[in-house]
Amino acid sequence: MENDRQWGGPLSGRARKVIFENDGGDGQRCAEETEEALLKMRMERLVGTGVDTAFITTRSSGFGQFIHRTRIGTVFTSREGDYRHNMTEKLIARGTDYLQVMSEFCRANGIDVFWSMRMNDTHDGSTRWYGEATFKTNRLKRDHPEWLLGSRDNKPRHGAWTAVNYAVPEIRALAVAFVEEVLDNYDVDGVHLDFYRHPVFFPSTAAGLPATPEETAMMTEVVREVRRLADRKAEQLHRPLQVSVRVPDSLEYGLAIGLDIDGWLREGLLDLLIMTSYLKLNPWEYSVRLGRKYGVKVYASLDETRVTDPFAEELRQSGRCYLARAMNALRAGVDGIYLFNFTPRELKNFNAENASVFQVVDDLERLNTYDKTYVASVRGIGAIAGGGYPHEAFIRVPVLNPGAPAYLAVGETYAIDTPIGDDVHWGRSQGIEPQVSLSIRIEGLASPSEARVEYNDRVLTPGIRQGIWTMYELDPDTVVAGNNRFAVTLEQDTGRAVKLLDVKVDIDYRRAEPVDAGTIDEEKEGGERS
Repeated sequence: MENDRQWGGPLSGRARKVIFENDGGDGQRCAEETEEALLKMRMERLVGTGVDTAFITTRSSGFGQFIHRTRIGTVFTSREGDYRHNMTEKLIARGTDYLQVMSEFCRANGIDVFWSMRMNDTHDGSTRWYGEATFKTNRLKRDHPEWLLGSRDNKPRHGAWTAVNYAVPEIRALAVAFVEEVLDNYDVDGVHLDFYRHPVFFPSTAAGLPATPEETAMMTEVVREVRRLADRKAEQLHRPLQVSVRVPDSLEYGLAIGLDIDGWLREGLLDLLIMTSYLKLNPWEYSVRLGRKYGVKVYASLDETRVTDPFAEELRQSGRCYLARAMNALRAGVDGIYLFNFTPRELKNFNAENASVFQVVDDLERLNTYDKTYVASVRGIGAIAGGGYPHEAFIRVPVLNPGAPAYLAVGETYAIDTPIGDDVHWGRSQGIEPQVSLSIRIEGLASPSEARVEYNDRVLTPGIRQGIWTMYELDPDTVVAGNNRFAVTLEQDTGRAVKLLDVKVDIDYRRAEPVDAGTIDEEKEGGERS
């Protein structure tokens, strides 16, 4: 049902098309340690692009530790190791802080701003350098080890031992209090509850069992209290204050880990529904139908891939692939795109002068004219950093990638549906001639002719070897906007194990002045990738 509250609810606020999430990492890596230098690292590059909303995460790593001024939680001031440029303390001494700097910048540049809280971030449980550095500065976790789901010597089956236990009343009360403190002290347009960093909340799921109804009800009450806070503050401000969540794109998996997403929507607790992160469990149409049912805006979270094969990772991190992912989501009907884990290196080319991901993903027709690479699966089977409740039984989309190959037997056909968001026929109507090719990465064949490859029931002519790929030209007329059926059949015994590792479709448009969409290459130096 749609919410009829005056200053909040699904119909409040402006239409959001592109949301950029800033994880606060720039606040620890800005060598000049000035407000001007801080803003240049990421935020200034958003001006003039399609980004209309910024979600600002003031660390929340782990639970209760922030880089904004807080009397309830811990202010993270460590300058240990790669945190040597942490400017939190300097900003506070100047009478400001990270969230205030970001909020004022967004206001000055017409960008809406949400405060984002990671509901159970467990970077402090990592074995990497930052694990110990962040745990020893977290007063809450040090003072109350009994509020955690495990210990160094007694780690849970799923999730990091530093995860807080939401069955503890004090943890639930603190989560709500952190939100109230921010809403009382900062100029924001809403609050975002990120349930994906990291999604283990209760003893049952940490032990490998589904969340109990009692546990699920506890988390619903947390979301309900945040909604009440936002509504109360909206009444005081006489303007909308929205509530956003990032959750799995599966109601069943959500319930398994204690998140009653459908119940939250039925009750009108949410305004923005951001789907997926570590895992992609359903087609985008699933999320869209859910949002439409309750009148809530739905956003596709386009996180960096976690496929580990270097060739597959480079392909999926390319600007071409990000554009394809955005196109698929928009074609399915999402209301906008949520860009997560973008770092300074990835932002270096994102400005008003080039056709970057940020610049074009808010315009479906314009996006339809840019070169793209579609893959069968961006995230593969997926894996939650630190571990999570088993999700494999909830997957309803292809997972083909080098980490989950398809083994081919003689005479058997392997087939999957590969969504293509581009309408190549529309491109032709605009005088833009498409070139389309299908490429497969397959091992164990002496010759491409040993396998029959089909696309939308058309048998393709023998492919051409191009490095690790075998490429087949596609007639653009065979490609439809939506699901396209790819199939491969091993027609003769090769005497070797034959496995299909990857599939991609490249779409290139002939233009007078081609524009490079840029490369999105995960910055690894000093970053926290969990």
